[in-house]
Parts: sequence; structure tokens; C-alpha cells
Amino acid sequence: MPFPVAALLLLLPTSAMPADVCLGGDQYEIRVCMAHEVEKSDRELNLAYRELRKAIANSGLPEVGPSEISPKDLDKALVNAQRAWLAFRDAECDYDFELGRGGTGTLAGLAHNACVAEHNYARAAEFRAKLSEFNQL
Repeated sequence: MPFPVAALLLLLPTSAMPADVCLGGDQYEIRVCMAHEVEKSDRELNLAYRELRKAIANSGLPEVGPSEISPKDLDKALVNAQRAWLAFRDAECDYDFELGRGGTGTLAGLAHNACVAEHNYARAAEFRAKLSEFNQL
């Protein structure tokens, strides 16, 4: 009897699980759920990123000054950090994909999607925390 996909997901590292929302159902349902979870986490990440960039642009920080950071410089630093983070996320999730290939093809794909979603949610939470800190300045 084949091992259920949901049981295989439980073998993945916990850091790769997007809140266990896709456990249950058959293989097709889990794959569809994970695809939706990646889309949802991507929307959440992009929204938090845009909100932080908007707050920086509207901050009223001075454009010039010997010890001040301009909104333009801060935004550029955020964009560079996000590009580097995306490269990290993709490399990390590629690793999870390769790790999952020791199981089944489906498991590998699910591990990759779970990894992307979990990283996206975590990064969105970081952006919301930065936004909260930024708004207190």
C-alpha cells in the first residue's frame, strides 16, 4: 500500500510547513492546496513589502543631512535586501526540493511549495514588525 502524501509531509522539517493547512485529502487536493498557499503567502508578502516602501516614501525623513538617512537611500537598501532575501529563499527551498527527492516526486514538490509559503509568511511578518517600528519613529 502506498504511503499517504499527508504522512510524507509530516516527515518534512517543521520549518517547511505552512501552518499545516494542507494536510488531509488526497494527493491532488494537497497539491492544489499547497499551490493556493504559495499564492496567498506571496500576496501577503508583496502587500507587506509595498506598505513598508510606502511608509518609507511618505516618512518625511530629510533628503539631506550629515547624519540622516534619506527615504531614497532607505528604500534602495530595502529593495537590495529583498532581492538578496529572495535569492536566499529560492536557494533554501531548492535544497528542500532536493531533500524531498529522496522520497517521491510529489513530496519534493510539496516540500518546495511548503518552504516558499513558510518563508513568505515569515518575511511578511518581519516587514509588518519593521513597519510598526518605523511608524513609531
